[in-house]
Amino acid sequence: MTTNTKLGQDMIDAIEGFDVFTEKFSGYAKQSATLSVDVFDKAVDNVLELQGELAKSTNVAWFTDVAESNQKLVKTLTDTVTGTARTYLK
Repeated sequence: MTTNTKLGQDMIDAIEGFDVFTEKFSGYAKQSATLSVDVFDKAVDNVLELQGELAKSTNVAWFTDVAESNQKLVKTLTDTVTGTARTYLK
C-alpha cells in the first residue's frame, strides 16, 4: 500500500515540477519574443532613416517624395504589426 502511495506522490511531484518548468519556459519565451519585436522595430526605423537620408542626398525631388511616402507606409505597417504583437505578448 505504501509503495502505491509513494509512486502516486512521485507522480504528483513530477507533474508539479513540470508545471514550474512550463511557467518559466513560457515567461522566457515571452521575454525573448518581446525583445525580438523591439529589435525588429528598431531595425526598421534604422533602415527607414538611412533610406530617407540617401533619398535626400540625391537632390531629386520626386525620388525624395517617393522615399518619404514609402517610409510613412512601411512605418505605419510596422507599427501595426509590432503593436499587435506587443498586445498579444502582454
